[in-house]
Formats: sequence, C-alpha cells, structure tokens
Amino acid sequence: MKHLLTITIFALFILINSSAYADGPSIQLFHPTVDGKGAFTVYDTSILRKKDWRMGFILNYGHAPLQVNNQNASEGLLSFDALFALGLNEWLELGLDIALALNQEVGANFTNQLTESGLHDFGLIAKIKLLKQDQYGFGLAFIPRVFIPTGEAASYFGDDGGSYGGWFAIDRKWEKLKLMFNMGAMFRLYNNQFNNISVRHEFDFGLGACYELAERFVYAKAEFSGATQFNDFFSNSLTTPLQFYTGIDVKLRQGIVLKMGGSAGITDAYGTPDWRAVFGATYIPQAHDFMFGRKKFRKHMSHDVAVHFPFNDAILQIDSYRKLERFIRLSKEYLKKSTITLAGHADGLGDKTANEDLALKRANAVKQYLISQGIDPNRIQLHEPTIHNPTDGPHDHINMSHRKVVLQIKK
Repeated sequence: MKHLLTITIFALFILINSSAYADGPSIQLFHPTVDGKGAFTVYDTSILRKKDWRMGFILNYGHAPLQVNNQNASEGLLSFDALFALGLNEWLELGLDIALALNQEVGANFTNQLTESGLHDFGLIAKIKLLKQDQYGFGLAFIPRVFIPTGEAASYFGDDGGSYGGWFAIDRKWEKLKLMFNMGAMFRLYNNQFNNISVRHEFDFGLGACYELAERFVYAKAEFSGATQFNDFFSNSLTTPLQFYTGIDVKLRQGIVLKMGGSAGITDAYGTPDWRAVFGATYIPQAHDFMFGRKKFRKHMSHDVAVHFPFNDAILQIDSYRKLERFIRLSKEYLKKSTITLAGHADGLGDKTANEDLALKRANAVKQYLISQGIDPNRIQLHEPTIHNPTDGPHDHINMSHRKVVLQIKK
C-alpha cells in the first residue's frame, strides 16, 4: 500500500502543466542522479536513510548537441544542475533537479531563433525500494520522474508541455564492483518537432558500473545509456540518442565527493553532443568517513558492546539479539567498512582448555549471526579468548559477567 500510494502521488504530477513557449524537444538529455549515487544518469537501488540528505551540483558542457538540416543549431551548451535528495524512510527518497542553461553557443544561421541562456525543465524524482539484495540476491527500485516545463522550448531548453515517466532500476553489488541496469519510459504531453522529425514517447535504458579503485576514496564509473521513440523503435538515428560515459568519483574527508568525467556521442540524435565534459560535487553530511562515522556511532552507542551467555553455554540469548541488532544497524549506517573485533570470554571455572574452546565458540556464534545479518565476513576479526580468574562459584555475579563476547569497532 505504501508503494502504491507513492506511485499514485507522483502520477498526479502529470496533470500539472504550464504553457510551453514553442515546440521542443529539450536537447538537455543529461539528467544526473539526484542522490549522487549510481553512475552518471543511471541509478542504483540504494535509499538514503531517514532524514539523511545530500546536495550537490553538476556542470556539463556538450559540444554540438543539436543539428538542424545538417547545420549546428547549437554549437555548444554549458549547463548547471543543482541537485538535492532526502531520505524519508527505508524504502523512499525524494529528489529535485534544478537545471540552468548557462551559455548556449548558437549556430551562425540560428541567432534569431535561439537564446543563449535560460532555465531547463525542473525535475522531480523519487526512488522507491522494492527488493533488497541481501534478501533476493539483487536490488530492485522504481524511479518515477516528472519534468515541469520551465525550459524555453523554442531554444530547445525544455520539452513542450513537460514530460513524465519512470524507470525500474536493478543492481547487484560485490565487494568492490556494482552493476546497475535501468529501463523505463518517458512520455511527453505534446509532439515536439525539430528537423521535420517528431519526438514524443520514448523507451529509456541505461547500463552502469562502479568499481572501487581505492578503499572508500576513489571510484571508477562507466555508463552506456540512451533512448528511442516508440513509433520508430531504433530505426531512426536522429531520434535515438546514445552516449557512453566514463569518469571517477573522489571522496574527501569533509563529506564532499568530487565527480569528473566525460562522454562520447554514439549517434547524431538530438541532444547527443559529439563529446561532453562533466564536473561536479556532492556534499554528504552523513558521510561514511571513519572519524565522522565513529563520532556518530558513539553518539548512539557510547561503549563497546558485550553480549552474555549462560554457564557453560555458547547459545545467543534473546536480550543478546536486541543488542546485536542495534549494533549491526548502527555499524551499517555509520561505519560500513570498519573492522569489527570479537573477543570471547569465559569465567575460568573448570578446565582451562575447555574454557578457551568455550570462549571461542561464543565468539564464533556472534560472528555467524553478524554474517547472517549482512555484515561482510572480511570485516570481522576474532581475538584470542580471555579466561578470567574464577571467584566463588558458577552463580557468582562476577563469574556471570565474564561469560561474554565483546564487540569493538576498529579503523
């Protein structure tokens, strides 16, 4: 019901229209991901946590993005996207894309027809989580998109009447590699004319990859994306924009991610420049940097976690699950890649070797639970077992406090 309600709300946006200035279509087909995740324009399925937010910008310059009658109507277009995303809960985030045409180099024969600067269409984007990889082996999300017609269609800054649609995003993540696939449709409210060609409803797709080059620091990205009209499915290169992108993201400790890259146009379609240069930055106030993350982690869990066991036993108890679930949630939120150390303890009553084995079994019981809940086993380290000097007897409170496993976060 929650997912259905959100989709319905976004569907209502297709009824919101302002009058367009003239026929389009928009030649600004580069719509970066509003949450800064994914590839360039291809989304992954991850959702910002509740009340977490990101903001950023992207500058992009496309060379010769539009030809009319074999002449460059637009010699080049420099655009700026201001991006914002907010997580509402574990399955929904909302985003905005405010795009400006900073400078259009108008072709010599089109100076009386096109303007040099103005607004592009205003984007409203949501991401709705449908399936999680740790449960189904891959992630799945639905991404509704609405573009309000604020761009001047006569200069090809926007679509006449705006557009709306949605994508399905699928992804899968391994240790360092994430693959993403988007597929969906965009619907324009009116036919947009250029070069004696009509542009309206289209099928969109994109394939992206992200690879971690340096741990928590540098990520390489690549993307192949494009679209084609429903009424001439891949049969007309002028209405089939295809582009290939490549670049890197560099994460800084201040919570800033720098984004650099470029693309090459594969077809001569509208909105497909010969080449494109991209530069931008995203500010992540809840960045998973170790120092910042540890501070946030300690705000919620100010001491090392200890889970206790009965006498001569290595079976997790009900109250232990509650502690571990909280520890897992916070470590996933703030310290996703830090090492977790487990130290098994025993009370020292009885044979020393048997107690060492018991302490190790307790640590392994905790380890297996962490792994079952999605913690990477490579993050977990087992310490040598600790055997305490015994006191009065098995029911002595000091001895009882020694039957435990202590969890710690290390850099």
